[in-house]
Order: sequence, then structure tokens, then C-alpha cells
Amino acid sequence: MGKPALPALAVGMIVYCRRFEMPARVVGTEDLEVHLVRPSGMTWTSRRMHVRPASAWERRQYVALAKLLSERFSGRWVREDGLGPSGVPDGVLGDYLPGVEPIGVLG
Repeated sequence: MGKPALPALAVGMIVYCRRFEMPARVVGTEDLEVHLVRPSGMTWTSRRMHVRPASAWERRQYVALAKLLSERFSGRWVREDGLGPSGVPDGVLGDYLPGVEPIGVLG
């Protein structure tokens, strides 16, 4: 018996890296290496065998993080009344994102 074929990966595809245990976007491939990026800008290279296409849940996780960071850095994260973009009090979302502290009012 031969080795099972690895699923095809394409630039722009959201994948799951088992080495880092998180979803990422493919920005390039090179032989047996895959170059990955997170919405935060974190980049790394993983061996092809550690990367697989993301599940629907993992894709939603990646998109949610990208949206959160987009809102946070566009100035819509915290309004002057202290509420986040969805009316959630400042600090509440940080409880669901360990290590992420809400930033103050953006001007």
C-alpha cells in the first residue's frame, strides 16, 4: 500500500495547522512546505503533512477573528459611550478571548 494522498492546497485557502493548532490562510507553497498567515499578521511555515483544509467551524473561527481585528483597528471597536460595536459593554468580549484586553476609546 502507498501513502494516502495529501489534499490539494491553494493560495488563499483557509487551512488548519496541526503544529500550531489553529486555522490560517495559505500565502504560498514550496515543495513540502506551506507558508501561512493569521489575521493578526502572524506568519509561519509548516510542513505540508501538518496542514489540512479547515473544517466549516475552523473557517468560521478564522473569519470571526479577522472581523474582530478589523473592527478593533478601524476604530469601531469601542464607541465613546464605552460600548463595543454590538452594544456589548467594554471588557466583556475580553472574557471570551484569553489574553486579549479591550482597548480604550479610539479617536
